Amino acid sequence: MTVTRRLIGLALLIMAMSSGCATGRPLSLSGGLLPTGRELSAGKVLPRVAIVDFEFAGGDNAVIGRDYDNVRPIVWKGSPGAAIADIVALSLVDRGVPVVRVSMAGQVPGGVLVTVRGRIDDFRVNAKRIHSVKAESVANVGLTVFAEGEKVPQGWSGGPFASDVWAAEPLFVTPDGVRDAIQSAASGAAEEAARRVMTLRSAFTPAGTVTQ
Repeated sequence: MTVTRRLIGLALLIMAMSSGCATGRPLSLSGGLLPTGRELSAGKVLPRVAIVDFEFAGGDNAVIGRDYDNVRPIVWKGSPGAAIADIVALSLVDRGVPVVRVSMAGQVPGGVLVTVRGRIDDFRVNAKRIHSVKAESVANVGLTVFAEGEKVPQGWSGGPFASDVWAAEPLFVTPDGVRDAIQSAASGAAEEAARRVMTLRSAFTPAGTVTQ
């Protein structure tokens, strides 16, 4: 009887270890990173700054982290480079800067005085359950920005700008909780990048225009 119980216990242990090593279906995040209710729209003022999609070595639909609670990868279904550029552009718009968003430098329209591009140095989020009572997502985003224009110093750059966010939710890891963490981290890094771009205001602000 004792031997039987030991065998059953061993079998259960092996099953638990096997399930812990298995990879579940990916936790997929889709869409952009703009705050809820916000969107970029073409203004009536001639754009002075163009924001190009940021470079991201991971490419589209990349694995950006891991859900350790459910043993599965976290995948961003889309382009992090476009999503980050959108946040930087929105931050400049909020400061009164006429901005246009383009996918690549070749799409920058005439009349634009400064072109901003960037590189995503870090874009990841990991999630796990803590003490069986809450789930925690840890997101890290890092950016470097570059700018070109007639009045921009040659080789101008800013950064790297990094933002780390810890976000908690009750009991389980959820897509919304993971998204909130990576969105907050991305917004923090993008805000710093936009502040750095604003140091070039004399290169893209016509005389008599007030920016925040």
